[in-house]
Amino acid sequence: MPSMMPPRRHVSTTRIVFIITIAALAAILWVQAIRGPHTGPASNGISHNDSGVANGGKKAPEPPRRQDLPNTETVPRNESIPKTKEVRFDGSLANELSSADVLPGGGSEGTSSWPMRFTFTSFDRNTGELKGQVEWLVPGSIVRYEGRLVENTLEFKLTECVRNCQTPLGTEYKLSPSEGNRLVGTWSFPNRSGPVWIDLARAKSANLATEQAVTSHGFDFRLKSCFLNDYAAACDLILVNNSEDKSITFGEGANRQIEMYDNVGNRYAPESVLLANEGPGRVVTHFMVSKIPTAVRIVFLHFSEDASAIALLKIPCASQPMGSFAIEFRNNRLGGEPSTAINQQETNDEREIRLLLNRWTESLSRHDLHEHVDCYGPVLERYFKGVNVPRDVVFADKNRAFARFSSLHVGLVDTRIKSQSADRAVVEFKKTWDFRSTAGRPFIGAAKEQLVVTKASGGWMIVSETEIPQ
Repeated sequence: MPSMMPPRRHVSTTRIVFIITIAALAAILWVQAIRGPHTGPASNGISHNDSGVANGGKKAPEPPRRQDLPNTETVPRNESIPKTKEVRFDGSLANELSSADVLPGGGSEGTSSWPMRFTFTSFDRNTGELKGQVEWLVPGSIVRYEGRLVENTLEFKLTECVRNCQTPLGTEYKLSPSEGNRLVGTWSFPNRSGPVWIDLARAKSANLATEQAVTSHGFDFRLKSCFLNDYAAACDLILVNNSEDKSITFGEGANRQIEMYDNVGNRYAPESVLLANEGPGRVVTHFMVSKIPTAVRIVFLHFSEDASAIALLKIPCASQPMGSFAIEFRNNRLGGEPSTAINQQETNDEREIRLLLNRWTESLSRHDLHEHVDCYGPVLERYFKGVNVPRDVVFADKNRAFARFSSLHVGLVDTRIKSQSADRAVVEFKKTWDFRSTAGRPFIGAAKEQLVVTKASGGWMIVSETEIPQ
């Protein structure tokens, strides 16, 4: 019986492949018509821009815009992908970063807060990249950072430890301009964050207008500078041990704490003392090698904005075998930029004169009459009211004092050395004394004095000693 189904047509394999190929080409052309022109780097050197115009001025349809994404397949391995975020600068802030030396600031976490100093060591106005270091006055940490100024926001990250680092590397900072000429923002580290600020009003920082020096108990104490803002005062000193190696303790004893008074009557206790790399703490002991200048920093918090001077800085110390004593610096007005005097070097003659002064005072404390008188020249031009006084007369005068007093302690405050020639100088200071008689009665006083010292083959010697009328 004949079949009722239509006869089957046999289609060749070649024809099937041809049909599939045509369909695929049609699909590709349709997709390209929707996506617009190719987004990779053009071989004819015409670049694509955000308006969608490229390759002869043709504009691509709006949706979708995949060409806004970087085509990573066309970026050579040794070239970085361009940053898509434009860098903009605020003129005044860029100027501040370009010229900044040291800027005060601070940060906090919970109930803890700390004063800081920010130093910008380099700033590229073209790229916004910057480098510098941040210093925590307590506990004396210094860490380097790197970052950039992005759309008027300062962003940087801690990268390298310099000294006594306690803040984790990788901590990020982000600050923007705020009222009061400040940068205000946050610091952050995984699971931790807090506020931070930088004070751009550099005029609020100040240093001691007049350096002071005190020689006592075999040590030179030189108050070099105090960095101040509305939050903290950090006072830097240089300490030199002029005799044999020995230890010294700052802030010795519960009733002998370091303290500072400003010129409006406020009293401050130290937040910390840093003596070389010892500390921070309120009582710090350090072994002092002979003749080695050693840095000391004492930090006080919440210094009053109303104060314009340090009325008194009192530093109790202890050192064996001399025992306990106290150093005082008084009446230093404030003004100017942060001092760099801590890095300045004395001349050899100034150091030798200070060694003579130390030998002069220390021999009294040791009751060494012969060494004390040996600090004088053979004949003194002036010895108080006397003129052309032989050293034998000085010896007799000192001998009477040594016999009367069992304890002799002398301190020199605000020592000033004025050179008159290559081998002659005038030294002025305030001398304080605390003598105790054999019966224990005290004889305490102070007076301004002037010494004239000359240099001979045997070194510097005293050729005049007089009091300065007040």
